[in-house]
Amino acid sequence: MSKPKLLPLWAAMLALCVLAPLPPPAYAVEEPTEGTAPESAVDSRRSKWAKKKQQKNEQQEQAATSSKYPNATRTEPKTSLSPAGQKSVNGAYELIEAGKHAEAGKLLQQVLDNSKSSPYERALALQGLSSVAWEQEQSAQAITYGQQALDTNALPNDAYFSGMYQLAQMSVSEEQYDKALQLIDRWMSETRTEKADAYALRGNALYRLERFPESASALKKAISLSDAPSDSWTQMLLATYYEQDQYGEAAQVGESMLAKDPDNEKLISQLASAYMQGEQEAKAIALLEGAYQRGALKSPEQIRQLYQLYNNADQPQKAIDTINSGIAKGVLKDDEDTAKALAYAYVTSEQFDQAATAYGRAAGFAKDGEMDFQRGYLLVQELSKPAEGKSALETAISKGVSKPGNAWVMIANAELELGNRAAAKAAYQKAQGYPESRSMADAWLKGNK
Repeated sequence: MSKPKLLPLWAAMLALCVLAPLPPPAYAVEEPTEGTAPESAVDSRRSKWAKKKQQKNEQQEQAATSSKYPNATRTEPKTSLSPAGQKSVNGAYELIEAGKHAEAGKLLQQVLDNSKSSPYERALALQGLSSVAWEQEQSAQAITYGQQALDTNALPNDAYFSGMYQLAQMSVSEEQYDKALQLIDRWMSETRTEKADAYALRGNALYRLERFPESASALKKAISLSDAPSDSWTQMLLATYYEQDQYGEAAQVGESMLAKDPDNEKLISQLASAYMQGEQEAKAIALLEGAYQRGALKSPEQIRQLYQLYNNADQPQKAIDTINSGIAKGVLKDDEDTAKALAYAYVTSEQFDQAATAYGRAAGFAKDGEMDFQRGYLLVQELSKPAEGKSALETAISKGVSKPGNAWVMIANAELELGNRAAAKAAYQKAQGYPESRSMADAWLKGNK
């Protein structure tokens, strides 16, 4: 599975750890404003303390109202960030933003190794190291750092739950589906948030764990919560129904998807497959036929699906026309499989000359003699061309067939038509050596001593 594009968590963390500028040092004396009496040192300190308290209260109120997770059950922890820690963390996150991951990693590791770093500073460093490792495609290490950051329990709720969500995404990417499911379930429970993407992520993890009914439920919830659900969600929902042999439900999903994108060849093929699996061949034919006529079927796989349906539904002439048109347009390869399907359609429509020709084309591609046998059978049995048939059957035997005894019986029949009774007897004697033809050969030889 390819590495997913994650939200830039480092940017959110940078915003969280950037503090207001530090107050001027204690020895800095502010000039009094003209027309006012200078404050006493005590009054000045009290005034500054009151302002700081008011600012802190306002910041806390703003943080509470702007939180991404206002209904979270987790209590916001107290955060402590020293000026030195702030400088290091800010610098590291700015390096991450600039793509200088190695430099950022060294700076963050220093914060982590510093025994004086607060739990909050360590959590920020671990989050940053997780981002660095992920960008450097060290996925396992990124997950480890991300989990350690959560385990500090020192991050504010926005960063804590965003980190938890991204850790679930990483876990899916690394095929750690049980871990991903635990994380996303915990995220939902502790944030009390219903988010379409989260249900889709849960459905993905459940699908990979082959818990298809639960996956379908989560994916349907994701789709219902979104004004513009991702095609990947509906595709996976379709797959869950296939896995459960629920082809009616799969067809309903496919129909809803196709209504939005009627010429989507992949969707057309999937819906046709759902119809066929649900024994609704007429619907499958109508769907593919309509798409083919308006030029929406362009790949050989989909056109093959159509002519196979025609053959299965006893509509051989439509199969013949589709195959010949596909070959003429260069969409279908003129190979063994195509020629064999064409021959079958000709046989079904009792066009034996064309069928023999098609089997001959197929034989030219085949490594074994099965197509030569089919051609020889038609030439002897249906077209009364024993000499050509005998030659084709001998070629079949030399190339190898699954039941050579049957080929010898057909050669014997050809020899009889040619008036070569001795050669026919010799062919039947050959046929005696194979279980599929022994009884027939014995009966003929017994009656023709």
